[in-house]
Amino acid sequence: MSIFKKKEKDALDAAVAGQMLQNIFDVCEVEPNTVPLDELESYSNYRKDRFFLQKVILVVIMLLFLAIPFMFMGPSISVLEQETAGSHPTFHLGVDSVLPITSVKATIDGQNVPVYEKEKKVYSIEPEIGGEMLVTVTCVNNQYTSDTIHVSTIDREVPVVVKDTVSDGYIYVYVRDEGSGIDYGKIYAQNADGDKFKPDKIDKKEGYIAFRYPKSSINIFIPDKSENQLQLALTLK
Repeated sequence: MSIFKKKEKDALDAAVAGQMLQNIFDVCEVEPNTVPLDELESYSNYRKDRFFLQKVILVVIMLLFLAIPFMFMGPSISVLEQETAGSHPTFHLGVDSVLPITSVKATIDGQNVPVYEKEKKVYSIEPEIGGEMLVTVTCVNNQYTSDTIHVSTIDREVPVVVKDTVSDGYIYVYVRDEGSGIDYGKIYAQNADGDKFKPDKIDKKEGYIAFRYPKSSINIFIPDKSENQLQLALTLK
């Protein structure tokens, strides 16, 4: 602090500095300056302020020039994995972006699909219907990337019984499934004691299964290939 105080104390007064300059002109026998010293000092300060402003503007222009590439940088999308639990597919989406992500949207035929952020830049998408799913990721600079993911038809309906008949000691059950189709290999019946048994007859072309007429009530379980299961209760009277 003492150094700065000394400099302020030793600073020349404007009037003293002007008189010294006049004396120097007289000694050197040079024509005196017609512009007052205080005006010269003011002009010098003006030049300094103007030069500082020019430097600030130049720095701002350089920063804007360096930022131009970031204004056009968009994200990239990658499907990390796909999980399928029965008829419920889940897509895990990875997003690579230098800039922050502002939104991740998914639609199928214009309908929004739920999107969940599992962790940073990793998203989970759980479509409810099948079709072409459009995924759009947008960055903070309003640049975006879109990708299309094919979602197989989602079957959430259980098989339906078309008709049932009793003939030659057998119970015939005609079933249909418009979605993934009947999984004939997993059809079974169960009695009250918990015993399980397979159909005695299966005709995929005609679409029926047949069990020998039981001696007691049974439950028949008919699944489709999407793990939707129809349960029929056959009660004997």
